[in-house]
Amino acid sequence: MTKLRLSMFLLFIILATSFMPLYADNDIKAINNTNEAKFSEDMSFMAPRKRPKSKKRGVRRGNKGQEQEQFRIGIELGGNMSSFLTSKEYKDAISALPGTAYTTASGIGFQAGVYFDYNINEMFFVEAGLYGIQRPSEEAVVIANPLGGMTTKTAYSPLYVQVPILFGVNFSITDDFSINAKVGTYVGFGVAGETKAEASMIVPGVSPLITEGKEDFFDDTTEKLDYGLRAGLGVEFSKITLGFFMDYGLANIFKDAPDNFSMKNFSLGVNVGYRF
Repeated sequence: MTKLRLSMFLLFIILATSFMPLYADNDIKAINNTNEAKFSEDMSFMAPRKRPKSKKRGVRRGNKGQEQEQFRIGIELGGNMSSFLTSKEYKDAISALPGTAYTTASGIGFQAGVYFDYNINEMFFVEAGLYGIQRPSEEAVVIANPLGGMTTKTAYSPLYVQVPILFGVNFSITDDFSINAKVGTYVGFGVAGETKAEASMIVPGVSPLITEGKEDFFDDTTEKLDYGLRAGLGVEFSKITLGFFMDYGLANIFKDAPDNFSMKNFSLGVNVGYRF
């Protein structure tokens, strides 16, 4: 029995000592893995950082936050209230006779066209367009004296092909709503138009004598080239646009006339459009 216990004890020692290298290897591996993880964590601050992707420039935000192209096209249709800006010398020349009164009145016209936007970035853009615009206006001369009177009314309806070039600023309020302001210049060329005149002569005791006539607006005395300044303010909801504009003419309509004897175009208008 003693020999058996001694044999069993020796066998246990042999078996125990045979497993010790295996446990030692596992402990060393665990220690190495822990040290490597700690070293990687300590050295992570030296690794190059990835920069966040910047927003793409050169586009304006569209509906629901979607980016739109740099180049966009739109169409517009609207109306305007136009009149002539006449110089003091012109008014004085017409109303030189005693008892003469000179007045002007605005006319209602239309315009329609297409425009093109180049978006420099999300805020600034350049716009050019091609429009047909009618600029009607009226003037009247009334001459009164004890022997009677005469009234002359003249209505003008010139039609221009006009090219505006504008620089604009866009303010995005929401993904679907924005406000813009723009300013620039325009160049126009007269393509059609009429001048209608009506003269009424009143003599006491006699029925009024009325005469009428019409002729081409762009005749030998009228310039076809027009140019001036344009300013506008607009809003855009989804792809629907609403814009207001002012055209201030700088060109004298009278051909070969001195600068102080002038008649120039002036218009206030509104457009409704769709931007593709």
